[in-house]
Amino acid sequence: MELDWWTKLLAVLMCLFCILSVSGNTLILSALIRDRSLHNRSNKFIRNLAFADFCVGAWTMSVTFSSIIHKYWIFDFAGDDSPLYKVTCNFSAFLDNLLLTARMWTLAASSVDRYILICHSGRYRDIISKSRVKTLIVLIWTVATVAAMPPLLGWSKFGYTDSSFNCGIVPDAEWTPHRWYFLYFFVITFPLPLIIIIACYYCIFSTTLASNSTIIMQNHIASKELNSTGVTSSGKEKQSMQLVGRRASAMMATPNRKSQKRMWMMLRVTISIFLIVTASVVSVLPILIIGILGWSGVSLSISVRMHQVVHWIFVGNSAVNPIVFGLMNPLIRSSIYNMLKNLKRG
Repeated sequence: MELDWWTKLLAVLMCLFCILSVSGNTLILSALIRDRSLHNRSNKFIRNLAFADFCVGAWTMSVTFSSIIHKYWIFDFAGDDSPLYKVTCNFSAFLDNLLLTARMWTLAASSVDRYILICHSGRYRDIISKSRVKTLIVLIWTVATVAAMPPLLGWSKFGYTDSSFNCGIVPDAEWTPHRWYFLYFFVITFPLPLIIIIACYYCIFSTTLASNSTIIMQNHIASKELNSTGVTSSGKEKQSMQLVGRRASAMMATPNRKSQKRMWMMLRVTISIFLIVTASVVSVLPILIIGILGWSGVSLSISVRMHQVVHWIFVGNSAVNPIVFGLMNPLIRSSIYNMLKNLKRG
């Protein structure tokens, strides 16, 4: 059966997303695993996110692409009632929901990590210990499993949807009987981690602005004190200028160059994570609106193409994350560059 131009476009985009997600997240994971200088607490959350994004590319995107080409569920060999259809559809939908929830809570955990590192840097190692990071990651996947498991136990059900070319919580025409599971999944996956993310980054940027204002004020006072000093005796003037100069230098060296460089590096990493969070939230918002409308019974008035546009924006986020990390995070970018250079030499 020949595909129309819209379906061909969806297939090309999904194929592109799949390549970018698998290759990009493979590079990120390789850098984070192989480079010992990147084995810190914060990067464990980034590694967890990259792993989830890799799984989205390796399974969700590849299966969706195959279903687009064939125009039906790729594992539907023996009909909708066959065991293969049910097992593969349930597995695919469960995995999608699991990865979605894990990604959102990983972003929330990473935001808390950034908040403590910047706003309570002196207590960071005590609060974010290695054991607590491991516990948090286990907790993230536990929460994700609890959110995604109920349809496999009889609460709601999974089914194939034509709009997404994949299996999801329920087919589009059957929202009403399963709305309460959607509400349960929605609350766990979106509002709770989003509240944490917004609160953490509000505190981060408030603290950063306050710190910058303090540094600017110190430099201004030091410069004003240096320029306003005046004495009549040339010897005393020289001595006074040297004294004030030392005081001004001490003020302007707070923080010193090394601290400023470390702060700037930390800020760039924080900005890269903030961009990841922003991209994830933006990609999720349309599908949330569609879902809420579906929960209230309005979903059927939305066209199939609108469903597909929203779903493609959402899925494409897993292909964007490694690009942002590669461009914005100087440590990961440098590690990937060195790794590729060594592979080329070998």
